[in-house]
Amino acid sequence: PQKRLRFKTTVDASETQIIEAMQKIAAHIRNPSKFGKASKLALQLVQAGSVKPGTADQFFSILEAAMSTTTACTDPSLRADYSLLFSSIQDIAK
Repeated sequence: PQKRLRFKTTVDASETQIIEAMQKIAAHIRNPSKFGKASKLALQLVQAGSVKPGTADQFFSILEAAMSTTTACTDPSLRADYSLLFSSIQDIAK
């Protein structure tokens, strides 16, 4: 059976829980072997509307962590996940 990770949305998660989730994602997104899963979780938070003024700094920490190693962000096997994460954020920011 395939496991699916899903964080609670803003409807049933407190700001504290969202911040804790963002901190965990930021820690995992640095690891190239965990990047794909972590980036998808970050996107779920964005799509759920969990990135608000109170959580924006923590979300930016996720993006900073994603770019913390140049080897991971230039890895061809991760390129699609990087592109999806940053293009989705750019679309929302418009």
